[in-house]
Amino acid sequence: MKKALQLIILLALLTVLLYSGRNKLVAFYYNRGDDRYQRHAYKEAISYLKKAVKLDPGIVGIHYMLGNAYLEEKLEADAVKEYTKAIQLDNRFSWGYKALAHLYFSRGSYQEALEVLKKATAVIPNDQEINDLADHVTYEYKAFLVNAGVEAFLARDKDKAYALIAKALEVDPEFIFARYLSGYFYYSDHKYSQAESALKEALRQDNQFFPAHTLLGDIYFEKNNFLNAAREYKAALAINPKDAFVLNNLGLACMNMENYNEALLFLKEAARLQPENANIRYSLASVYRDNGRFDDALLEYKTLLGLNPDYPNAHNDLGDIYKQLGQKTEASEAYKEEISICQARLRSLPEDFMSLNSIARAYNGIAGYNLAEEFIDKALAVNPDYQEAYLTLASVYKNTGKTKEALEALEKAGKLSTRKYSFIERQIKDAKQLLSLAKDKVVAQ
Repeated sequence: MKKALQLIILLALLTVLLYSGRNKLVAFYYNRGDDRYQRHAYKEAISYLKKAVKLDPGIVGIHYMLGNAYLEEKLEADAVKEYTKAIQLDNRFSWGYKALAHLYFSRGSYQEALEVLKKATAVIPNDQEINDLADHVTYEYKAFLVNAGVEAFLARDKDKAYALIAKALEVDPEFIFARYLSGYFYYSDHKYSQAESALKEALRQDNQFFPAHTLLGDIYFEKNNFLNAAREYKAALAINPKDAFVLNNLGLACMNMENYNEALLFLKEAARLQPENANIRYSLASVYRDNGRFDDALLEYKTLLGLNPDYPNAHNDLGDIYKQLGQKTEASEAYKEEISICQARLRSLPEDFMSLNSIARAYNGIAGYNLAEEFIDKALAVNPDYQEAYLTLASVYKNTGKTKEALEALEKAGKLSTRKYSFIERQIKDAKQLLSLAKDKVVAQ
């Protein structure tokens, strides 16, 4: 009995000694692994740490350290396994979550990183480092998605572009810039209703978001709703009163409503802010012209041509003004200058339909009607739906007494746009009256 009791005590003592020795061996291998890791001898570190894990697979810190060593050796799959094991052993082990999230983030796996951080915040919600990392990853993911969306849109892969922006909004429904981009993409595709909805949602989030007001104004402008366009441009200017681009567009909206004095007010301010902006100068000159202030228009066109002597159609506009003023010589010179400019453009770009129309308009101005028709035919061969070409053709027909053909060209021009242009409608009305008078005259004879 005594011997049996001694044997039991001896076995128990041996078990304690073995366990104690095993713990010491685990610590020995871990310390050696850590030492090699600090010396950047990662392969040796991995060897020692694997031995430690084999002896005791339940120690969180060893799995974490082994994951770090694997990561330094670019063995990402093994690192993921070790970090995951560490988290499984202790679901509040914040270093494991952060290391795993950083790994996914570094290789652009944003979704996986966010999933890891979501699990972390569920069990340790007050860890500031994890919360900050989640915010950083979310921001970078959103930026990646919108940048990729823009690149896809520019590459004309529109389905991909829309999907990427939708994903950005899924990540953060309050991401106002993604909402704005969605509106911009729809606007570019002439999907105005969807664009308007996206922009209104952006403004619901932040009514001071300047770009959304501006683009919404552009949408209303395209829809011929100049009153609402002006309202949005004014809202944009209330946020940024020094934006010359918005001032220019507001001036044009007022011009289309025939509020010429108000249009001039905004366009003059735009020109003051950007005196060398040729597009703004052209807008200002056009308002003067349409308002019948020909002297002011001439001065503005000359300023414009001082900035850009080849500005498209500027010489044609000058020719039209000189003709109305009865200055035939000056009108002829202006039209001929436009012809010279267009000829130079067409030598390098023979299918530039806008230049083809411009030269046709200039020939029409100097009574070169046959040549005008030839160039219009070329313009329409390149772009059969070019509205301006039909307007020029209508003018040629009118000048050559072909009232019926002029009316047909005007009606075609009117159908080529969703917008209703008052000047086209007036010309159609005039052409119909001329036809009616001609018919009455034939009947009377």
